[in-house]
Amino acid sequence: MGMFYTQQPAKKRLDDKRSISMSFVHNQGWHCEFLDEDLKGSLRKKLTFAFSDKIIETFERWGSKSNIGLNILEHAISNGRGGIWLTLQKINIRN
Repeated sequence: MGMFYTQQPAKKRLDDKRSISMSFVHNQGWHCEFLDEDLKGSLRKKLTFAFSDKIIETFERWGSKSNIGLNILEHAISNGRGGIWLTLQKINIRN
């Protein structure tokens, strides 16, 4: 049994939600770093996307739309850096 934060379907969902920040910068690819809600603790996972479309897709799936609109996100992408808040659902996966 493992605990994961995701939006994927699962057999049993828990009520826990977690907000994290994803910052991104363009430098021979889109480098993404994740921070805890307090913006102090860096999460181990780092991603690099070839295209900015993946950042937009991430925002559309998990983004906190109350803090930023798609137009603002596209402006940040055109500037080569920015960040978004993501809301993830904690689920319990049973085999």
